Amino acid sequence: MVSWMGLVDNSEEVEKRYGEHVPSLAGIDLAEATVHYDGPDATLRFDLPELPDYLPSKWKQQGFNTVQLTIVFTGIFEFSIQGWEGDVIADLWLTEAKSQIRAMVRSSTVNLDMVAGSARLSSLSAYIDSRRSEIDPLYPVKD
Repeated sequence: MVSWMGLVDNSEEVEKRYGEHVPSLAGIDLAEATVHYDGPDATLRFDLPELPDYLPSKWKQQGFNTVQLTIVFTGIFEFSIQGWEGDVIADLWLTEAKSQIRAMVRSSTVNLDMVAGSARLSSLSAYIDSRRSEIDPLYPVKD
């Protein structure tokens, strides 16, 4: 079974940061879902639920506690969304079917489904999320 990283082009940066460990897409913090008429394309921007085991020194020095990914889906064949509410903690599934990528986002307030020709990681960044702290067991800061 192919991991989600095997379905997303340009995911080498995630592998570089996380090594052999494939970060989970369960419990992501969905920040943005955008549909672009040209392409048509769609973008999902979200925070991963976990940090890499070994943080880059720059991230440590700046106190970053959150990794954010942006994935662009190109050649959208199907797209549907039901519901939306702030602070969407959701599960994201990426699967391959008939040489297409299917993305499903599920939470108690959002159901998003799309089928695309391809998916590409367009950015990986880190920042300080004030909602996460060392004392919050849901968002531990790893050294």
